[in-house]
Amino acid sequence: INGCNGFLVQADYITIKGFNIIGPSPIPSFNYPPGACADWIRAGIHTHWGYNIFENNEISNIDYGIILRNREGEAHTGELSPPSDGYNLIKNNYIHDTQGSGIRVKRTNYNIIDSNTISNSPLSFGGFCKDSTGKVLWKAGDFDDCASVLLYAEASITFYCLEGLEITNNVLKNPSYGMLITELDAVTRPTKHSGTPPSMAPDQQATGCPLTT
Repeated sequence: INGCNGFLVQADYITIKGFNIIGPSPIPSFNYPPGACADWIRAGIHTHWGYNIFENNEISNIDYGIILRNREGEAHTGELSPPSDGYNLIKNNYIHDTQGSGIRVKRTNYNIIDSNTISNSPLSFGGFCKDSTGKVLWKAGDFDDCASVLLYAEASITFYCLEGLEITNNVLKNPSYGMLITELDAVTRPTKHSGTPPSMAPDQQATGCPLTT
């Protein structure tokens, strides 16, 4: 692929099996304007829906391997909403050479991540950078030229604001981090140019996020 998502799944009960999804080589800069891709992010497989099976695929050279997100809210209105039930299965995929997380699960419950191999996901942080002119880019790595950053943490498997997620029998190779659990969607972080303190953490009741246990 030479654009945004390999598959943007906008329905329930879809099976994607046996595909080799390859992004541009070399991977283009992680810096791109918000809105350049549907739901902001480039991914091999991306869905807000449920009861889907993503199995036996190879995904490489892209920002994210597979992203699962909640059904309502952000997909339609741009607003945060409580987690919705997903019941998706991610199984036996080989995901490698991504800039962000191999698998990212956000605000969607009761999904299964089983027997995947994820390798070479080196990024530990990405975020929306607003520079001194007000221009916003999605960036990775060096944020020193940003006035403020809406920061996202990354790992081989990243998940947050959910419950009932099963992670079994996965192999993680050469990661910066293995698995990351975070209570927050994002945190606005100051940079040396801003002179302002970081934002307060989002209110758990307002965002509808269950606390991870």
